[in-house]
Amino acid sequence: DKKGENIRYLSGFTGSSGVCLLTQDVKILMTDFRYDLQARQESAGWDIRIKRDYSMSDLIKKYRPRRLGVIGGEISFTRVNRLRKAFPKIKFVDLPNIIKEMRAVKSPEEIIAIRAAVKMMDKVLRELWNMVKPGATTDCELAEALKIKLIKLGSDVSFAPIILSGSDSAFIHGDPFKLSRERERGGISPAKRIIQRGDIVQFDVGCWVDGYASDISRVVIAGKATAEQKKIHRAVCEAIEAAAVYYKPGIMAKKAMREADRTLKRLGFKEGMLHGLGHGIGLEVHELPTTSIDYNFVFHPGNVISLEPGIYEEGYGGMRIERDVLITGNGPEFLDELTTDLIEL
Repeated sequence: DKKGENIRYLSGFTGSSGVCLLTQDVKILMTDFRYDLQARQESAGWDIRIKRDYSMSDLIKKYRPRRLGVIGGEISFTRVNRLRKAFPKIKFVDLPNIIKEMRAVKSPEEIIAIRAAVKMMDKVLRELWNMVKPGATTDCELAEALKIKLIKLGSDVSFAPIILSGSDSAFIHGDPFKLSRERERGGISPAKRIIQRGDIVQFDVGCWVDGYASDISRVVIAGKATAEQKKIHRAVCEAIEAAAVYYKPGIMAKKAMREADRTLKRLGFKEGMLHGLGHGIGLEVHELPTTSIDYNFVFHPGNVISLEPGIYEEGYGGMRIERDVLITGNGPEFLDELTTDLIEL
């Protein structure tokens, strides 16, 4: 397993190193001595094997399966070829990422953890808004404060915080620290952008609770919003409302993406959606389901997925609002409770 999320999902093991073997008769977790006690505590019901220099080959040699399923996205081509050469009598079968597909439908326990992560992020984001002081606060200071607040709560950021103001908010996945380093190398002072009165301030942030992520976005204005800022905000909110209609069981997810795109274009933003509308949230910040038009994913009850239309203009700024949505038998349930109104600080 490439990063460990699939192993955690199957066995409960949260260590950074391990391999699993599943057959009709056995379920084995092998790891090293660092995780002996942890594996036995977290993976009850599994056959735990501890070995200093372990490998998947050790398990294959012992059990000699006639066929072995391989999930291409989780193991390298080189490693599979090495195994094929070492075990020529075993038939290696290419599999779709069936575990990720299973993970797309959340259990009640998983939903509880995601709700808690969303609730934590709602609370901390309100606190960050109170820190914004035009002419004094920098984007980097807000990102640093976010990390400190989450650590004090026993959590951490689930991805590098996207906290950007003014024209920097047009960077869809911009990093305030990276942008400040680029300005510093270019001899621009101050390198860290200071929030100015009237600026858009974009927050795209998330955290972890019990290994499950949240991911929400909001925008505020450092002062009074202009007519143009209000227009952009209204369009983003209308796109959320229009796309949410399609966040229902049995509906193809990409229909929501197309509706958000149509809505933005109808409201005068001719470029429409410049990025994906939604991604699954769980053990990873980005997982299945997806609203990408390249996939035919159909919504199911238990999916947790973002809904995040945005509008961006280079040199001016951008706005994105991101909701975390649970697909239920009755339609979409918004897990985040933080207002989506355009807050004027």
